[in-house]
Amino acid sequence: MLRSNKLKFFTLYLLFWVLPIAFISNKYAYEIYEFNSSMRVLLTQGSTKHRTFNEKGLPVSYSPKIGEFVSPFYVVHYSIIYSDNLSDTDKFQKQNQYHWRHDPSIAYWNVHPETNDQTKNRQSFKNSVDWIIQNIQYDHNGNAHLFYSFDWPYRGYPNNKIKAPWWSGLTDAYAIIPLLRAADIYGDEKYAKLAGELYRSVTASYHNGGSRTELNQQIWIEEYLDTQVQKDTDLAYVFNGMVYSTYGIKSYEDYQNFDNTKALQQKLINSIFNNVHMFDNHGWSYYDLYGTKNNIKYHKVHAILLDNLMHDFSKELSQLDKQKIKQLQEISNTWNNSLTNSGIYYGLYGEKNSFAYYNFLLSIILLLILPILLLLLTRFIKNFVLKIHKK
Repeated sequence: MLRSNKLKFFTLYLLFWVLPIAFISNKYAYEIYEFNSSMRVLLTQGSTKHRTFNEKGLPVSYSPKIGEFVSPFYVVHYSIIYSDNLSDTDKFQKQNQYHWRHDPSIAYWNVHPETNDQTKNRQSFKNSVDWIIQNIQYDHNGNAHLFYSFDWPYRGYPNNKIKAPWWSGLTDAYAIIPLLRAADIYGDEKYAKLAGELYRSVTASYHNGGSRTELNQQIWIEEYLDTQVQKDTDLAYVFNGMVYSTYGIKSYEDYQNFDNTKALQQKLINSIFNNVHMFDNHGWSYYDLYGTKNNIKYHKVHAILLDNLMHDFSKELSQLDKQKIKQLQEISNTWNNSLTNSGIYYGLYGEKNSFAYYNFLLSIILLLILPILLLLLTRFIKNFVLKIHKK
């Protein structure tokens, strides 16, 4: 009888708890991951928020690793969001230009600002582009950069850390987009002039203080750069950094009507299409070529970026050989399909050198065994009460 009762319990436990929790954990893995991240920030910083916005609408980030900081990338990122949400952009007659293109991948980044108040939204955009202008500095080669003033832990870099001041090809190139939008809105050429200076910096060789390097003899724009790394082959080669940099570079070249002899965009797109297979990890994706395995957020970003590239640059795609086109379609399909089972894929192919990875797994395990823990706790309390009564 006792054995029969145990069998019934575990059957009910499996059917009505384990299977539903496994399904929910797989489907809502990203939400669980983000909740865990918020809890880690709470324990280290006293807040559950990854990012807040000051009175100017500028983002202030919080990390368990380095505390409170202002990231140039996120100032650029939110300046694009603010300008996306301007209600009167139609008067600029610029929506057909590439730098006004809506980027669907923005929706996949966490923490979105409030954009319903148009007056505040407009001022936040102005504050953001003014911050970009005020914080552009020049190296000894005359390259314009939005330098990062804090060290950033990064496994694979010398001493596993990027040392300040460092710069980012992604940030410098991506900043071209809001600067060109500001040139349209305010009619002030200083914004386009600075966009040009960032363009020249990004496309300059890394060995001359720029952000351009090579991957398999093809042009590549690198995201993380400091003077510690002497050889190009020791750089990280970050996929999303290259894609967002390409958006910025194409925006400037289209804005200035560069002809094919001057433009780099075709070479950049071809480089992405020819090298993306190096970032495929059994249907999940690598963040970089150090072999850093993506968390759920960055895999979502990578999947939508590749999907957008194949759609937006179908002409360039069609010029590749059939085998390469088939390979790209397979990678895009598997990256998108793995999003529907992100809990399983992240468990199998996530970064196992990350505390966040084990935090995620522990959360799932605790959820799965919660009824058993409650049952054991109930029995313990019951036995404890009985012992007290016997005394």
